[in-house]
Amino acid sequence: GGSGYDIACAKAAGPLIYSLKKEKPEVAEVTFDPPFKDDLYFVYLNQKQNSRSGIQRYKELRANLTDELLKIDRLTTQFVTCKSITEFEILIEAHEALVSNVIQLTPVKEKLFNDYYGAVKSLGAWGGDFVLATGDHNTRSYFESKGYDTVLKYTDLIL
Repeated sequence: GGSGYDIACAKAAGPLIYSLKKEKPEVAEVTFDPPFKDDLYFVYLNQKQNSRSGIQRYKELRANLTDELLKIDRLTTQFVTCKSITEFEILIEAHEALVSNVIQLTPVKEKLFNDYYGAVKSLGAWGGDFVLATGDHNTRSYFESKGYDTVLKYTDLIL
C-alpha cells in the first residue's frame, strides 16, 4: 500500500529523487555532496514507526494537495542544490512546517527538541525512526543528554 519509494532506494546506487506522477514512479538519480556534510547527523528516536500507519494517516487526511506537492517539489530541488548550512536549515524548517500542516502533526523539533540550536527534520514515517539534524561537535552530547544514544554522523554513513 506504499509508494514504492523503499524499493527504488534499495535498487539505487546513490542518492535519488522519487516521485509519483499519475500513480507511476519516477526516479531521478542526483548528486548530493554538500560542502556542509560534516554538519549533518542522523539521530535514532528509539521507536520504530509503522509505515502502514503513517500511510493510512496520510490517506485519511488527504485532500487536494496540488499546491503543497508543488512546494515540496521545489524544496526538494533546493535541498539537493543548496550550498550553505544556513540555507539547508531554512529548507528543513520550511519542509517540516509544510508536512506538519498537511498531516496535522507537530514537528519533531517542536515536540522533542525545542531547545536545540540546529534544525531537525523527520525521516521515515513522520514522528519516528530517525531524524536528520544539523549541528556541530556539541550535537552528539545534546541528543545523548535527551536519551537518544544513536547519533550518527552523515559522513560516517554515506560513502
